[in-house]
Amino acid sequence: MRRVISDTIAVFGEGHSAASVGLRNALRHRNRSETALVLDYTGRGAMLLGKDHRLELGDHRMSWYDVADRRRPVALYQFRRSTHFRRIVLKTLHHIRRISGLQVEDSTLVWAAEATYELSADGTVGLGALLRSISSPEVRNWFLSTQANSDDIGLLIEILSWAFHFPAVYAVSEGSNSANLCKDLIDIPVTWIECRIEYFESSEYALVAILIEAVVQNAVEHRFR
Repeated sequence: MRRVISDTIAVFGEGHSAASVGLRNALRHRNRSETALVLDYTGRGAMLLGKDHRLELGDHRMSWYDVADRRRPVALYQFRRSTHFRRIVLKTLHHIRRISGLQVEDSTLVWAAEATYELSADGTVGLGALLRSISSPEVRNWFLSTQANSDDIGLLIEILSWAFHFPAVYAVSEGSNSANLCKDLIDIPVTWIECRIEYFESSEYALVAILIEAVVQNAVEHRFR
């Protein structure tokens, strides 16, 4: 594994001003051979950039993903099989369970992560593929033959169905436009993910943030292995 050496900038001050200084410095001092990834969870980052930095960004290739854009939904949460696949999917499922307030056994989530891994043999896979798979009679029978708590399969379907009723969650996993963050971090100087908080319900925002963080973790592990 390659060593990852990062520069850290500590900025003290009022919220918007501190964010502006930090963001501008990060982009100014970025080595041209490296890539910058901006997670703009409030949707205010672009507003904080000065004119000079806007021009600087305009001179270089850039990927911009607006997670709240309903007209052009982008499927970011799509994974290919890898050594860290199960770990990231399992962590995501743990968070979705917590946000939903419904309880299933940890062993059920481990099983679901393994089922998702098996699905990835055919290419990229997201939450939608998992939901469709576990809703089928064949996979339900597989669950019932290997897991102790027979009620959990129904609860797992309920949790995922609940998550998917939020438009942004569906879009991030099943959007009609595909994205490849792993490739972006190699080929594109700046990748910006914008997530305007006021466009989401509170649970929807929490779910989208969890999915985006999983996507970023997956991409970074691919990038530096």
